[in-house]
Amino acid sequence: MKNYFSMDTYENPAEIRFHDTLEQAKAACLECAKAAFDEACENGSFDETAFEFNNAVFGVVLGRAVIRTRPTTEEEKEHMIDDDTGKPFEAIALPPEIVE
Repeated sequence: MKNYFSMDTYENPAEIRFHDTLEQAKAACLECAKAAFDEACENGSFDETAFEFNNAVFGVVLGRAVIRTRPTTEEEKEHMIDDDTGKPFEAIALPPEIVE
């Protein structure tokens, strides 16, 4: 898992991008803000793009949500059949949990 992120508010809709280093996240954040600034300079849309400047952020990823699986039991395999293949499911997805 990459440990740093930046928010690209110049894209519509905004995108979270993940980075290997803090320096990469900072550079991506600044690039996003500069792109919005340059566009605003070209067309005079500072009022419309002001949120893009302030919402261009970067940071450290503290955790994530994961969905783990477990093998199905023999009893579950008898009752849990894939409609498409006709074969029993080999695993069951568990509820999401936070991993730090």
